Amino acid sequence: MKISLAGCLLADASTPPANVTLDGVRVLELVDMARAASKGIFVRNNSLNTFQFSVSQVFATNADAEDYAFTLEAMAPLSGVLQISQTGAAAGRAPLVCPIAALSTVAPVIQGVRVTTTYSISCGRFSGGNPPGLIADDTTPDTVRGNTNAAAGAETIPVQFPAAIANPIVTSLVALLVAGQNNPGILGVSGLTANGMVIQLDGPAPAGFAASWQVNSGTN
Repeated sequence: MKISLAGCLLADASTPPANVTLDGVRVLELVDMARAASKGIFVRNNSLNTFQFSVSQVFATNADAEDYAFTLEAMAPLSGVLQISQTGAAAGRAPLVCPIAALSTVAPVIQGVRVTTTYSISCGRFSGGNPPGLIADDTTPDTVRGNTNAAAGAETIPVQFPAAIANPIVTSLVALLVAGQNNPGILGVSGLTANGMVIQLDGPAPAGFAASWQVNSGTN
């Protein structure tokens, strides 16, 4: 795994990250409702991820290690694009990207000539990679799903449902990425009807790019 922020390398194969954690928090607003038995919960449709990991480096002398530790916070980037790339056999996999991220904590620990630094990054949602996605509960018979390929260079994917579905709701929408290519992200859907929809992309699709989707009926 290779991690960079604002073009600055924080971890790679020579200094691999350890103790990697990701704390994803959806932003909710809790409101006391007059005479209600429960609080009102309002989903604000945004999130905050706290991404944390540690890296260790060994220096020639104690003085080198101490100079590095005490100046690292001043040298480290503050904010920018966070990118996580795979290395080795998975190097051709599309990177994970978060366009808005800030390095909130730089915490080095000096152990003789070794310095172990814990980074904490506050960021939004990631896109890219090749995620398997979450498939919603399909116990209801009113469900249609499929994988639909994009035409090379297209920025939309027209989808025709295999069967009409009443009051359709998109319950899963996942990009099936092409390794080694510049893959677009999925912006959402438009023109959702009982018979189909159009998936909107944020850029041109490479050959072989597809979207995995599931639609449930909103009547259940």
